[in-house]
Amino acid sequence: MRWTPWRALRSRPDVDFDRIGLPSGADAVSVAAVVDGGVVLLDHSLSRVERRCALAHEIVHLERGGGSCDPCRVREEAIVDRIVAERLVPLCEPLVFCDHLEVVEAWMVAEEFDVTDDVARRALATLDGASRLAT
Repeated sequence: MRWTPWRALRSRPDVDFDRIGLPSGADAVSVAAVVDGGVVLLDHSLSRVERRCALAHEIVHLERGGGSCDPCRVREEAIVDRIVAERLVPLCEPLVFCDHLEVVEAWMVAEEFDVTDDVARRALATLDGASRLAT
């Protein structure tokens, strides 16, 4: 059974979820946040797939004991992004579903696994056989 952020959220009764308008602009570009370690907020403008990926990102932050994105924590963000890609795109499956293709592109993986192109690219970057991947 594949990991899903919605199932992970349901298994965390200590965490509430809401969709609201989050601040954006030159100083703040927010699509998701964890408030006080117990409320996950997602911007109401996100698409279904973007909500799924943003929720996964915030859940991993909670699991790791952190809160929402902090620009000073670039390394932590990279770790969280990698974990999200590994969970939402099982590493062995992309090449299985595209075995007949010479090149696997991010949009193919994004469509197959219901993730954003960014998450698909991160997952593909971790695969062996990089010669089969589109750049």
